[in-house]
Amino acid sequence: MRDHKGSAVRNSRTVLLKQVRKKVVRRQQKRKAFRRLMGALMQSLLLGVAIAGAVIGIYLLLTAPVFTVKKIVFEGNVRLPETRIRHYEQSLLQNIFLLDLEAVRRELGREPYIDRVFVRRELPDRVFVRIAERTPVVRFRINGQEHLVDGEGVLLCDAPEGGPASLPLIEGGSRAADAARHADLMAALVLVETVVHFGYPALREIRTFDITRPGEVMMRPEGGGPKIRCGYGDYLKKLIRLKRVAADLAERSWPVKTIDLRFEDQVIVQTEEPVRVS
Repeated sequence: MRDHKGSAVRNSRTVLLKQVRKKVVRRQQKRKAFRRLMGALMQSLLLGVAIAGAVIGIYLLLTAPVFTVKKIVFEGNVRLPETRIRHYEQSLLQNIFLLDLEAVRRELGREPYIDRVFVRRELPDRVFVRIAERTPVVRFRINGQEHLVDGEGVLLCDAPEGGPASLPLIEGGSRAADAARHADLMAALVLVETVVHFGYPALREIRTFDITRPGEVMMRPEGGGPKIRCGYGDYLKKLIRLKRVAADLAERSWPVKTIDLRFEDQVIVQTEEPVRVS
């Protein structure tokens, strides 16, 4: 005989337990959702505080008088005029974090004598500028105007009146300065450097290094001596041959017009008039 009453009681207990479990699960889910919500709110609050702190910090960095540049140190400058120094100093007198150092480097790099520029912030209020200047090594005359030129063939500026006459002179003829063959100028610079290191002929004995003829460098001695055609390259070997030939010519007393060193292992001497070779 089946116990319907006992079955009904057990079913009621099962339903009640299920309802209790559901309530417990819902309560736990709500607590987890609340904790997640509070965690997200806390993170947002902390992020907002961090952003606000960063904004306030940046504002203070950009406006605090302690970070306004008060001292500018230039190192390596010799030829940059004082007026130009003052110009750059005025452009640097601002908040040290707002300085556009790359713009300062570019502007300084356009100065004729300046080769390289290094600019550095030094907190809280100091800027350091190191300049590497170009050094003029020759005078370059073209169209009657003399320019100072460095060892890389860069035209620095017009040679001042009564300027460094001790510098060797390269004559470029009547070509426009901006159209002069750079290779000719560089070849003349190499010849000048070789003459200086070899020590012959003495620079004071050379009036000009002539590049009027395209593709050729010629030395014109002081006092109207013979022209010396050097061509391109191998200048040390050519100067060694020149020294030997010059000693021989000095003994012969020939009226020499031109000494041609352009050909390998030989020297061609052209005289003002025919001479007897003995």
